[in-house]
Amino acid sequence: CYADMTEAIKKFEKPLDLAWSLQKQIYNELGLTCSIGVAPNMFLAKMASDMKKPNGITVLRIRDVQEKMWPLPIKDMRGIGTKTVPYMQEIGIRTIGDLANFKDISKLRELLGKNTDDFIERANGIDRRELETEWDAKSMGISETLLEDINEYEELSGLIRTLARTLSKRLKNASKVGSSIHIRICYYDFRNITRAMKLSTPIWRADEIYNAAIALFEDNWEEGEAVRLLGITVGDFADESYISSQLNLFDETAAFKAETKDIINDLNDMLGLKKAFVRASNLLKENTHEDS
Repeated sequence: CYADMTEAIKKFEKPLDLAWSLQKQIYNELGLTCSIGVAPNMFLAKMASDMKKPNGITVLRIRDVQEKMWPLPIKDMRGIGTKTVPYMQEIGIRTIGDLANFKDISKLRELLGKNTDDFIERANGIDRRELETEWDAKSMGISETLLEDINEYEELSGLIRTLARTLSKRLKNASKVGSSIHIRICYYDFRNITRAMKLSTPIWRADEIYNAAIALFEDNWEEGEAVRLLGITVGDFADESYISSQLNLFDETAAFKAETKDIINDLNDMLGLKKAFVRASNLLKENTHEDS
């Protein structure tokens, strides 16, 4: 997360004392280590927070960009996905400095599209985005840090299904449906990737969340790489008029059927069979059809 410390910093004689105090408080109260990046904008703060893990404090000023950030491999740049890296390397961009000074902008636009200018600016330490400190929540998410790193697809997909169920219940309780889904994958070495997908229709049910999330995961997980954390977020909430127009959207019977379907699917997956478990009502329908 990002935090605007403009006012809070005034209470400390030395600016870094605030970062140290925050880090200490998080550890004492939650038992968690954290890395903090201190910088004049959001991009540099994020890059700085990744430079000393798992419990470091790094200051990254614009004047330090050439020395501290440019030598980093392009894969370490915030916003550059793993699938884009090989294409950038093909055109000679191997470090963040290479991107900052790349001359063939038209070739770069073929890879980065409309965000090309933003990426070049950020590689030079410039980020024009303003930090929003007040907003209406437009998304709801859930994540879980694993007790041990996992690289087995079956276990990871099972965790995604569990997260989808919990998130579905939260959305239902809040009467929210979302038109986009995001996943976060944190690897054993603290590499993070986030990916998002727009949806044709709003979702809230567990099976819908799972299907969308597992599709994103399969497209972006580096197969065999051990994962430390997984997260799912549903965003772009529909307005209240859409929700109220769907009279049966949060019908208890429909929700119960969806949850039961998830449990049946899980049991069949565990057994490796398609129809070891089925609804009694389905059997009744089949028998009725045969009798007729």
